[in-house]
Amino acid sequence: MHKLIRLGLGVVMGGLVASVAACAPTPDPAPETTPPSFETADATYAAVLDQVKSTLETEYPDVTWDVSPDVQTESQPCTYQTSMESDASLWQAAGKDWSTVMDLVNPVLTENGFSAIETEDSIAGGFTGMSSTDAAGATIDFADKNSTVVSVGVNLAGDGC
Repeated sequence: MHKLIRLGLGVVMGGLVASVAACAPTPDPAPETTPPSFETADATYAAVLDQVKSTLETEYPDVTWDVSPDVQTESQPCTYQTSMESDASLWQAAGKDWSTVMDLVNPVLTENGFSAIETEDSIAGGFTGMSSTDAAGATIDFADKNSTVVSVGVNLAGDGC
């Protein structure tokens, strides 16, 4: 008889645990981001790159930049890309220490919705660099190997191409 009561109590407790678990709130999923249109990406990321350029030119006037035209690719996914390049090494101008550059550009990046850069990236082929992303999935990359390229890229909305 005691075994029957324990068995019944076990079934009741199991059901109770299952029903409580079913009533527990589920965490909200991460918000989905909508890729920007070409026009939005161009207005947003060209401005970010221009602000980064101005910030770097103030601190490192000997590192001059050539800005590439903004591009849109027809590949899938359709992407937006803008960049600037210097024949000089930003990393060397900063004393071979990205942390100085991070301190300069992080206020510009965070003000524009990018995450603060805290570490160097591991890049193959003898390059050194760092990067950051924003909520739309855009990435700004700083890559250096005796010269420097700073680029911003993001996937565009499906009808962007």
